[in-house]
Amino acid sequence: MSFRKATITKNNFCSILKDSMVLYEMSRDAKDSFTKDILSRQSILSTCFALEAVANSLLEMLPRKDRDDSEIERKPTLSKLAHVVFECSGNKIDSNSKEYDAISKLIKLRDAMAHPNVFVKEIEVFTEQGTHGIAFNHREKDDRSPKRKNYSVKGFLALDCPPNYFDHRDAKTALNMLVDFLNKYVLEWWKIEVKDIEIYFFDVSDVGLYGDMRMINMKEAEVFNRNSDLFDIKFISAHRLCLSTEIQYLNTK
Repeated sequence: MSFRKATITKNNFCSILKDSMVLYEMSRDAKDSFTKDILSRQSILSTCFALEAVANSLLEMLPRKDRDDSEIERKPTLSKLAHVVFECSGNKIDSNSKEYDAISKLIKLRDAMAHPNVFVKEIEVFTEQGTHGIAFNHREKDDRSPKRKNYSVKGFLALDCPPNYFDHRDAKTALNMLVDFLNKYVLEWWKIEVKDIEIYFFDVSDVGLYGDMRMINMKEAEVFNRNSDLFDIKFISAHRLCLSTEIQYLNTK
């Protein structure tokens, strides 16, 4: 076996998206609500981090001078994405679309989760005599309001602040929000061919053969493939990776 030297440009998008999907799967399969909540929260945060990774990656399409002069790198995520699509195509993001509204709510939720504030709310509790050294047990009434009842609607997560607990349905909704937004962003607002943009979603390297620089870790490809029926990914060819010879796999230690 002989090794050869190569360079690789690392892009964290696929890795972070993989994390979000795996955390969703783990939450779905967890047996208790406590574990579901922890895994779902981390999945939702990873979904938001994936969007930030996209925005920072697509900035690489702009000349360095344009990025420095406009201070675009310090702008919010959606402002970065709007700036890139306008500079590269002259098109604008539809800020009145349901996809934009949904992703905006998801970012708001992420901010509330990542930068928590102390807040006061009214609750209903049931109190009963405790056992095993506990004086009293105070149990809060389930706070899932009617507006959160329907989890089957894509792009629906009308939350004003983080609830007491999440479950896998929330994580799945967040992932669908991200995918729906990026599908719309790439295919309708930007109107760019997937093959022309997806190098900004994958790792790229000169190790590739036949002139194809796209690289993906095999484990990430497996995760995307088994979730292809749940998340309708169109902005990259990720849903076809395990069936395709076009993307070359990079095995890492």
